[in-house]
Amino acid sequence: MPLLRGRDGRLMLHAPPQHSIEAAAGLTSVYILPGDPAWDQDRITREIEEHYTEKVCGECKAAVDRCACGAERGQGDKTISRHEQHPVARYLNGETRYDLDAEFRVGNERVTVRSYLVGKATEFRLRRLSTIRVAEITGLLSQSRTNTELAMDYACRWGVAAVENLDIPWKVRNGELSDETMSALYDCGTSENGGGGISMIVDIGLAVWRISQPLTYAEKKA
Repeated sequence: MPLLRGRDGRLMLHAPPQHSIEAAAGLTSVYILPGDPAWDQDRITREIEEHYTEKVCGECKAAVDRCACGAERGQGDKTISRHEQHPVARYLNGETRYDLDAEFRVGNERVTVRSYLVGKATEFRLRRLSTIRVAEITGLLSQSRTNTELAMDYACRWGVAAVENLDIPWKVRNGELSDETMSALYDCGTSENGGGGISMIVDIGLAVWRISQPLTYAEKKA
């Protein structure tokens, strides 16, 4: 493994993140649903078949806190599927803190996540939750697995700052989305936007939850 150094000159165990510091702070986080028809699915499928094979991470045991592959420290080496290695899958898993301009290498090319969009996507602009909000959601999740949908509903209410290319009533009250706006999100699913229903609320809430996690060692040293 090549030796890498952060801006302070200290050795790093992993490559520095390819997303911006602003994205790490939740200032440029834009979430696009996995089912949004703007994704170039033909290109994504083709690249997965041409450039990736299933592999074992091999670096999990050296991770300082959370490995780049998603495994927690001490979890052991994780098998990474072909699909999981693709830039769009890594974006959707929150690895880039939902920075559409994060760069990846595919074959011999440098690409951005944004380059996989071939139409107008519905964009959810996210903000990191305050520590109080994180604590509230953590409390809900620790009580019972059945609280997941409720916890992610709160995360969505508290963490969506704006939405683009989606015609719904937009009302914010006391720093959170109104019941009217949440109901509109729930009912907005169409073949054009790939969303709607409680699963959409959970997806968006999970994205908010991911960007609200503490900065990783690599992000702090980049």
